[in-house]
Amino acid sequence: MRERSLLILCLARPELLDVRPGWGGGRIRSTAIELEPLARAESEELAAALLAQHEIPEHVTSRLLEKTEGNPLFVEETVRMLVEEGAEGRDRIPDTLQALIGARIDRLPAGEKILLQRGSVMGRTFFAGAVDYLSAEYDADELEDMLDDLLLRDLITRQERSTISDETAYRFKHVLIREVAYGGLSKSSRAEYHTRFAEWLREKADKELLEIRAYHLDQACALYAELDGSPPAELAKTAAKALQAAGKRALARESNQSARKLLLRSLELEPTLERRYLAARAASQLGDLPVVRDEMTVVAEQAAAAGARDLQTRALTALAETVASLDGELTRAVELADEALAVVEADDHEGRFSALDRRARVARWQGHLAEAEEFEQQALEQAQAAGRKDQEARAALQLAGIHIGRMEEAKAAPLIDHALELAEHSGSIVARASAASSKGSLLRVQGDHEGAAGWYTKALELYREAASVSDIAWTSRELGVVAWETGNVERAEKLLRESIRLLAPMRERGTLCESQRHLAQLLLEQGRIDEAEKFALAARETVSAEDTVSRATTRVALAQVREAQGRHDEAESLFGEALEIVSEGEHCRILLDVVPPYSAFLRAHARAADADDLDARLAQRVPTAA
Repeated sequence: MRERSLLILCLARPELLDVRPGWGGGRIRSTAIELEPLARAESEELAAALLAQHEIPEHVTSRLLEKTEGNPLFVEETVRMLVEEGAEGRDRIPDTLQALIGARIDRLPAGEKILLQRGSVMGRTFFAGAVDYLSAEYDADELEDMLDDLLLRDLITRQERSTISDETAYRFKHVLIREVAYGGLSKSSRAEYHTRFAEWLREKADKELLEIRAYHLDQACALYAELDGSPPAELAKTAAKALQAAGKRALARESNQSARKLLLRSLELEPTLERRYLAARAASQLGDLPVVRDEMTVVAEQAAAAGARDLQTRALTALAETVASLDGELTRAVELADEALAVVEADDHEGRFSALDRRARVARWQGHLAEAEEFEQQALEQAQAAGRKDQEARAALQLAGIHIGRMEEAKAAPLIDHALELAEHSGSIVARASAASSKGSLLRVQGDHEGAAGWYTKALELYREAASVSDIAWTSRELGVVAWETGNVERAEKLLRESIRLLAPMRERGTLCESQRHLAQLLLEQGRIDEAEKFALAARETVSAEDTVSRATTRVALAQVREAQGRHDEAESLFGEALEIVSEGEHCRILLDVVPPYSAFLRAHARAADADDLDARLAQRVPTAA
């Protein structure tokens, strides 16, 4: 679709914003248009067209227009009621649209009313074969006649295309007609019809409409629970299995919010170790680190007790990530990743890849780039053995990041380009987003800010599609830094604050502390010293004691604030600590965030010789800085 123009038009009632108050907010390619009620003249024109073949007194038409208040569906339904009832209905127009529709449905012949209600169980669209399945008391000719009658009454329409082959599909003329019809059923009838419709779906199109079948089984379970305290055991088991399958499918297409909901419900109906792991994995994909830590701890313990080494491997790897990101305990993260590598089965390439990749990422945080490269190279081999292009792309991007840290852009570039190709072939949203983000990082360090912003923007859109909050926050920060470097200070501040807003509830430390220190430095540049101090101190509180890179950068930010406040001795001490942290490490690029501001500080205090010495040391490690 990226190479085509595409317009998606969606209709929703105002209640949508009660459920999703942030819908559309911040999405650069979405527009919301509020449809106002029809003006009086427009309502009169609509009523006149509908009543063209009928004689209705003027005072009745006037009352019709007053009660319908510009709602075109209300106008249509009221006209139909007046036409159907004739003189009888002219003095009792219902006060609400729902009441009007309910009155029309109640006046239907018994068979048509039952058929309409059974169709409503299936949703806005229903199928003739499914209605037949739910209506054993009627033969095929009777059902066809009743459907034709409902078509003539304009309560339903026939669909040109059906999602199920060889099935005639019908659609309720309006969602309110479907809701009122459904509301007329008892809970026991709804539960029975949801169950039987799910049976029909299994026979007709189980794999194609798996999610829909799972939904109806879940609805049946919920209704039986309301009636009897719990659903029948066999129904709960069937529903849990369908919900698990639907959740796994949602995970595969990276619809992580949907997957989390489906898998939690599956676990609730029938708990199993695999379902507990899958639900926790969906939380991990969403970046909900506190939940991941709690749930994966249980999974790791239960998997170890059950001898389920595949799940134990994955749970330990996930815990290594949360311990590093949430608690900042990189040594503990190494222990958990090593434990995962110790229990992983020999032929579990995917499990071994994840553990090796996590081990490499932790090593990067510690500043051990050679060790990180060794682990990531092994991870790349496992991804290739598993035939997982998305994982191969992920490993290539990590290797590229290591090269960028060493100022080896020429080695990073082909890895990123290869990862872009792999990600496209993989079909993974996250793989494509990660590759785009890495391309943006490469272009940024090469000085191509416009190109970097384009790739970062593409990555941000993809991460939003996958609902990966931590990655959305990281990319927002990088876009903010690019905006700052190109002089768009207002946009930079907005993006950095958005990154912090997203990360703060997650209690993630690595990305959050960097967003905080960047914002502090941006505010300081604008002369907003008090605000800058607030964020510089927050960054120092957030950073992990084992995070080599950010321990240095957060000290630099606070040093710059202290210098602006006239606290020169404290500033120099902080600059010195930052330099000591990174001076012997393998991460050369970080020196560019530490040495130039320290050198500027020294020159401002008439210590040019010391500054020259620092610049010379930088030139030895980073020749391009000379």
